[in-house]
Amino acid sequence: MDGNGRWAAARHLPRLEGHRRGAERIFDVVDCCINQGVSALTLFAFSAENWRRPVEEVTGLFKLGEWVL
Repeated sequence: MDGNGRWAAARHLPRLEGHRRGAERIFDVVDCCINQGVSALTLFAFSAENWRRPVEEVTGLFKLGEWVL
């Protein structure tokens, strides 16, 4: 998932709010895949470059990952 931080910034929201809203959409994507008979889905949520972000943002991303899983 890419662009959640930029989406939030464009709306004058905290970056983590953008990440949270993006994470919520994962459930819609999974439901759609199930309804369409998709048997495999791969989602990428964290890249090596993300380690360069502020500690608070990285921690928030991992907490969101735990919530989604």
